[in-house]
Amino acid sequence: MPDKNTCNIGQKVLHIEGKALIAAADRLGDSMDRAADIILNSQGKVILAGLGKSGHIAQKIAATLRSVGCCAVFLHATEAVHGDLGIYQPGDITVMLSKSGTVSFPVT
Repeated sequence: MPDKNTCNIGQKVLHIEGKALIAAADRLGDSMDRAADIILNSQGKVILAGLGKSGHIAQKIAATLRSVGCCAVFLHATEAVHGDLGIYQPGDITVMLSKSGTVSFPVT
């Protein structure tokens, strides 16, 4: 059974994460609207790319997009330069995720 300290730590973590979610929500703006418009109006697929943890997140986003009916795939950024760029067709959209938070979305 967890001791009181473990529960306190868990509560602190959840409070910190809650504040981070609120901060993220406050940063959403016109770029979110633009990104959604581009994806919703696209005739092609959405290709998500990233490396490391960003790549794992890109895979999850691609899976979520597919679950709501959007044609989306994950492309490992390193594999892209070794032949996997053949996945691209005219009209496809690229979403690149990076830890630095540098906006590189969208590339059409």
